[in-house]
Amino acid sequence: MLYLASQFVWFLLAAFGLGLAMGWISHDGGKARLWNGAWTFIAVLWAVGAVLAWFQWLNGAVATWVETALLFIAAYWAGCVCASLLPRPAAASAVGASAQAPQPSDERRGEP
Repeated sequence: MLYLASQFVWFLLAAFGLGLAMGWISHDGGKARLWNGAWTFIAVLWAVGAVLAWFQWLNGAVATWVETALLFIAAYWAGCVCASLLPRPAAASAVGASAQAPQPSDERRGEP
């Protein structure tokens, strides 16, 4: 797997960067949630692939594809986790809070 990581280092960095961007976009600024139900399903699939690859129950091109997928999934997930641990800037939090604040209706303001 180290050989694959050395061959795909730039693509793995891109997967990490994509995970970082998606984690930053989807992070709401509240408490960091490092795990959810969808990640459980992905983790089970990842573990099955890891067992198949590490015990060499897969050989040849199939093993290479599975190990490559494992590396990319791990890089993406690491990016998502790192982004969720970063604090949101105050300006971004204020913009998000003002966009979600309820606006008074026309009837309450006295306008027809």
